[in-house]
Amino acid sequence: MLTALVSWLTGGFVDKLVGLGQAYFQKQVSEAEFRAGVEKATQEAAAKTEAAWADAAKGIAASTQDALKSSAILQRAWAAVLFLQVSVLVFYQIGAPAFVVITGKAWPDPGVSLEWAYLLIGAMIGAGPLVFRRGSSDR
Repeated sequence: MLTALVSWLTGGFVDKLVGLGQAYFQKQVSEAEFRAGVEKATQEAAAKTEAAWADAAKGIAASTQDALKSSAILQRAWAAVLFLQVSVLVFYQIGAPAFVVITGKAWPDPGVSLEWAYLLIGAMIGAGPLVFRRGSSDR
């Protein structure tokens, strides 16, 4: 039962490694063939994992958009958050430098990194599935 569970969780990756290890220890394959087999199995597992993440991100984005389409409250909240994040970025790109020019004093450091605003806006407009989609089509 444990073998079936591990095989299901890893998509057969562990089974391939065990098979390669047994063949290597029984001297059926050379060390170079063993390393090449492990590398190939690792790349296949990584490709499967990336495809699964892309499908999951696509599904999450689709369900989020469906929820936004059907709920006026979510539409207002989405618009408010997007407006506020864009306002923060505009202020720190235009307002803070203008404050320095006008007063001669530096605007106080916000104490946080502003990259979160870019990431939040990107997530809100659906950049996640685009990034995963691009990554899976490059292979």
